[in-house]
Amino acid sequence: MLEVKEVDYPGFMPPASASKVRYIVLGNKVFFTATEDCSKITSTINAAEQIIEAICKKEGLRWDKFSFYEIQTAIGYPWNGEDFLEVDALAIVDLNGRPSVDRWQRMTIPDKRQIIGSQTIALLANPVSSEP
Repeated sequence: MLEVKEVDYPGFMPPASASKVRYIVLGNKVFFTATEDCSKITSTINAAEQIIEAICKKEGLRWDKFSFYEIQTAIGYPWNGEDFLEVDALAIVDLNGRPSVDRWQRMTIPDKRQIIGSQTIALLANPVSSEP
């Protein structure tokens, strides 16, 4: 069973409060996605480095030993339509010992299914209930 986790990351765009992502670690791959509309928080695209650092701190991971993928859905980017789904592999470089995203490499549909599978997408894209 996959364990979907959440972590806060610092916001720096109005409103500058902390935001949250949902993520999973599968082997040496980490997948994360927004938990709310990115127009109301610091978006996952703009805060990718902060998200990577927050996940690594929580999990005790070295960012340079993992591949990171952003799953963009209608939850974070609702203006793209309710069926919106995009998966980007993050090309990360070392910037004075910290991760810096150099580019986002959009994955094709076959690549998405091979890397993460539809079950993983569904788990990340659907809200986790906080009720007992």
